[in-house]
Amino acid sequence: MNTTTNNNDIDTENNLLPIGTPCEPYLDDKSIYVLANQLDDLEGLRQAQDNRIRILTTCSVDKDGEVRGFGMSMDAPTVKDLLALQEGTKQLEHENVLKLQKAMRKHPLWQWAKQQKGVGEKTLARLLGIIGDPYVNATTHTVRSVSQLWAYCGLHTLTNPDGGSNIAARRMKGVQANWNTNAKTRAYLIAEALVKAGVRKHEDGSRYPLTEYGRVYIQRREHTLVTHPEWTPGHSQNDAMRILMKAFLKDLWRAARDIHNQDISPDSLNTKDNQ
Repeated sequence: MNTTTNNNDIDTENNLLPIGTPCEPYLDDKSIYVLANQLDDLEGLRQAQDNRIRILTTCSVDKDGEVRGFGMSMDAPTVKDLLALQEGTKQLEHENVLKLQKAMRKHPLWQWAKQQKGVGEKTLARLLGIIGDPYVNATTHTVRSVSQLWAYCGLHTLTNPDGGSNIAARRMKGVQANWNTNAKTRAYLIAEALVKAGVRKHEDGSRYPLTEYGRVYIQRREHTLVTHPEWTPGHSQNDAMRILMKAFLKDLWRAARDIHNQDISPDSLNTKDNQ
């Protein structure tokens, strides 16, 4: 992981193809796309079944004095049928996860990703299932900048409606979001795993890093403690997670760029320039 490069230099650093150059998004693995979406569907179905079983069997009184469950026994035929369906869903979900993890291990980016402590096959595959090839826009089939990847994941800035400095992208009433909220969620979950794997606390409560990503997180928390003493711990946490998400996506973009660059020879570029 390289965190010393100025963000303005990222788009051109070691980049053999200028931003916007036509390029095939061959890191956009459709098997990962299908398996990741199937997992979303199966998780949603299992959660819906959980809710139905809970409603059917709940007999306790809520805080307002109302009983909103049906109080049925776990041995009731309807409940038993739902439980049997749920077991089948769980098995399908488990099998899907195994297939998704296997597909991720075959992906060219896994050679880089497996060296990042905290990044698992399933979490990365679900992110790639949304963003496709980190280096190439799958819609336009052109090389995208890391800033464009950040923007797709909702990590760009917006004009402050109250004036002053730009603000981090967030949903606003009456304004349609121009980023993928699922991609942002998946990137956040990876950042959470990176913090869990890369940050520890001393007995006095101070943090220390185990990984480079842990260092990025801690340094940002310490930085805003000085520059924004008025921030709540939650505000500081959200800011540090945003910085960590951007750092990970930047490195993921670089890893994808390097794979694409391996397939480009200087001779082929010279040939294109002379045509």
